[in-house]
Amino acid sequence: MGCVILNSSQRSLFSHKVDLKAHEAAPSKCVKECRTKYQYALIRRKACMCTNQNSTIKKVNDSRCSVRCWSNSSLICGGANDEDSAYRTGTNDTVE
Repeated sequence: MGCVILNSSQRSLFSHKVDLKAHEAAPSKCVKECRTKYQYALIRRKACMCTNQNSTIKKVNDSRCSVRCWSNSSLICGGANDEDSAYRTGTNDTVE
């Protein structure tokens, strides 16, 4: 999905949050964490968030996400400020 931004009040709407270990911090690990129940995975540095609420996700210019992942510096894990890298998990289930 690319680079997205959320305001602090929207962060509270996320259904599941995981703090990844540095060696695990990568988009693939975040998507795997979210895939069983959630449609969207967002990663910023070592924080992974899962949700089914796409209304909380606002797309921004992909250039705003430029922070390299701890586990693989060829991958991007969000931005320097409040930006997250967002992915669809492939799950169509809606869990509230």
